[in-house]
Amino acid sequence: MGKVDVMLLQAIQQQDSALACALVDQMPNVHFQHHYRHTALHSCVQYNVLDVAAHVLENDGNVMLMPKKMTHANQGECAVLMALKMGPSREAMQVLLLRAVTHSLLAESIAANAACLSKWTAYEHKKISLLPHYAMMWGTPASFFAAIEHDGNANPLSTDNMTPLMALLRNMVTFESDVETCRERMQYVLEIAARHPDILWQRYSDKEWPAPHALHCHLQECTPLGIMVYERLPLRIACNAAEQASYLADNGNTAPYSDSIKRSCTVIDFFQSDAIPQLWGVMMQHMRTALGMATHHRLGSNEHCAAKVLGADEMNMIFDMMMKHMTDEERHFMLC
Repeated sequence: MGKVDVMLLQAIQQQDSALACALVDQMPNVHFQHHYRHTALHSCVQYNVLDVAAHVLENDGNVMLMPKKMTHANQGECAVLMALKMGPSREAMQVLLLRAVTHSLLAESIAANAACLSKWTAYEHKKISLLPHYAMMWGTPASFFAAIEHDGNANPLSTDNMTPLMALLRNMVTFESDVETCRERMQYVLEIAARHPDILWQRYSDKEWPAPHALHCHLQECTPLGIMVYERLPLRIACNAAEQASYLADNGNTAPYSDSIKRSCTVIDFFQSDAIPQLWGVMMQHMRTALGMATHHRLGSNEHCAAKVLGADEMNMIFDMMMKHMTDEERHFMLC
């Protein structure tokens, strides 16, 4: 077993798919690992060998199996989360492994006694329920769509009652220092929102915490954009201002800011100038579409709707004026 395992690892490293697949067939246990080497599926993710990974899955490979030894190479995670943490460069691998999870979930759902036939533990099922959050955080739109393929729910709640978009915006606005990462993530958000517009309109519902929670949201019934605009971004701005004041006090008023302060300022400017206006514009488009459907002579045409007398041009003009002249109080009322 150990000899075959070593040969399999070498074949995967050399991208020799034919030999690797033949060696997988010789392994009595495709989950074999020891304290110095993780599973074959982890190695496939590490070296991005799709066809061998697919062959391991055909031989009942478990995408949720944790490595015995946590290393930087395996991200200290099961194969599917390892692939997600490796980012967009593993998009095809992410989709492959997430769809393997979907197929197992669908098989369980149609089984006569799913509880007995489940291949995963309760802990693994809990991690599976959070796969859309991980896909939103580290993956691509394709990864996110694969993560929700089994039920179509783009707004599953985490343990702190956050949807995937809420968690992404909260963490990114609070911690991210690379503006290009922010730009890439926000582009992914727009692509996902084009297919699942409801992710922008979900409302946060508070929960009771037994102890203070660092990333707790204090805004009730708040949209993801509202959390970003009215809680996380003001906190980021305040922290950055305090860091600037402390730096100038230590180095003198003429000293240039440190790289970390400059990066933080760039990220803040991106959210204020680009990300927030983009998301706000998309949400206003949704409102315009909803109003048009509600007043349509076949789709809605509610006789009590005062806006039904307006034509399309008048509605467009009204929404254009709203975009340009809405006050912050009115925007806060809509988002929170």
